[in-house]
Amino acid sequence: MITVLKTKENPLFLANYLRAKYVFKFARLVEGGNVSNLYFERYEDTNILIPSKNEQQNISKLILKIDKLITLQQRKLKLLRTLKSGLSFKLFNKKHLNNLSQISLDQIGQTYSGLTGKSKKDFGHGHAFYVSYLNVNQNEIGNPKQIDRIEIDKKQNLVQKNDIFFTISSETPEEVGLTSLWPVSCKSLYLNSFCFGFRINTKMFIPLYLGYLFRSKYFREKVLPLAQGISRYNLSKNNVLKIKIGQEEIAIQEKYAKVMNDLDSDILRQKKKVKELKLCKKFLLQNMFI
Repeated sequence: MITVLKTKENPLFLANYLRAKYVFKFARLVEGGNVSNLYFERYEDTNILIPSKNEQQNISKLILKIDKLITLQQRKLKLLRTLKSGLSFKLFNKKHLNNLSQISLDQIGQTYSGLTGKSKKDFGHGHAFYVSYLNVNQNEIGNPKQIDRIEIDKKQNLVQKNDIFFTISSETPEEVGLTSLWPVSCKSLYLNSFCFGFRINTKMFIPLYLGYLFRSKYFREKVLPLAQGISRYNLSKNNVLKIKIGQEEIAIQEKYAKVMNDLDSDILRQKKKVKELKLCKKFLLQNMFI
């Protein structure tokens, strides 16, 4: 059910004013168990302070300008992501790669396991760190700022720069075998239990190139059929190592890796712009409606 509020005040001003100043107050008036309801009778007597029509209009114009800027920057971000997706499809072309010399993953590297023998009490403290499942799942290139603490354990495998992580367990097959390249050297860094690491031991492939190749449609089509399960899907390391990929020339690998990495930098800058504009709007709303 939706309550429609008819008012002579500026609707854009009023909507932002109520959202910024009264949303938590109204939340306390919610009733119900499984289905929550906010009845109009509960808040119809709420007194609010309204500025002059002229001031409402000026505030609304400012909010509208910021909203338009946010929309514009979000549109640019979407275009960059679309460009990256199309570029990945073109650079890692299935037909072209299938015509090259085929190399299986076990010929170019070896795997290692993530953390073992750990319980909840072992996480969140200590002098070592680990790369979380979420970090691997969400980032084509791992984010060193999103690592979590754990105690040092010399029995565990340590992560090295340019290792590539694979997710091995998920509720959906689409999230199995997602990869993330680790871009930096870190002391005492481990990998979470629901992933395995792949360490390249050859100069036939550039790690950054593989980082992008492994997230491309070309490679994902090879991984998805390997996901096994019903309610939860798992991936075998041995099956992954049997996957064959086309061996591109090193010069071309370098070129493709740079193009994709530069585009990632553009996307990161654009995401920062959107975030800053949203924070700007939030700050203005909080300070306008004191």
